[in-house]
Amino acid sequence: MEGDGGHRLLDALVELRTAPGAVTSEHHPEHCFRPLPLVLGSWCTAGIDITAFHRGLDLLRPRYAALGLRRLLPLDRVLIGARSARPGAFGGFHHPNQGYRHLQMVSVITVFGDMTEALPTTPDLALLDLLRAYAHDCLHYGSYRRYALRDGQIYRSQYGINYRRPGRTYSSADRPDTAETRNLGVVMEGACDREARRLTGHIATLLGTHCTEGPEGYASFGQRTTRWPTTTPVRSAPTRSTLPTWQRAVPSKTPRRQETTS
Repeated sequence: MEGDGGHRLLDALVELRTAPGAVTSEHHPEHCFRPLPLVLGSWCTAGIDITAFHRGLDLLRPRYAALGLRRLLPLDRVLIGARSARPGAFGGFHHPNQGYRHLQMVSVITVFGDMTEALPTTPDLALLDLLRAYAHDCLHYGSYRRYALRDGQIYRSQYGINYRRPGRTYSSADRPDTAETRNLGVVMEGACDREARRLTGHIATLLGTHCTEGPEGYASFGQRTTRWPTTTPVRSAPTRSTLPTWQRAVPSKTPRRQETTS
């Protein structure tokens, strides 16, 4: 960020990251968002045991440090939508238009369950789902990026080891009939969610939280039988056939949980 252009880019990023509320007001005008520490504090005051989330953090820190991520996404950069004025609003990991927003450096998460209620209807599942979303977005937060200004707009020119040319995406979409993927978005989502679900399942097992039937069971537990690793795993590229069905498809124009690609 050298020279006048670098200062203008820095000023633009600071402006976006100082007032990240525009992200939630644009896509979720009927939801009420607050920083994660305030939400957890209100739950504690109401008598909800939030041990599951803190036990998850205790495991998350050394695990991600072993992978090279020594600083997790700050908790006050996580905006939680816990209430909604929209009748029938249902939150959780797969709620549309949420996830990590790299320009604002903020994570947008909705609480699993009926969002018209003052408190989670199933607190144990809501906490596990919240842990999964936070663990997932920490990996997006830790990914390397390089920015530049182009026609007055912030432009992400590098993401990890992938460089982006003007007018082109980082990686092309996979063919519909392929069993594997080289698409950066699919690989990142698969890798991030694999770690997040393993952590969530391990905490559920430690605390004796039982998987329920229906969407409640799927939403928070995922691959519960996968053992939480005690050492750094051998890294291998995920394939489309090993990802959940919703992750095999090319990301839609209305993303659910995924980092913004602009």
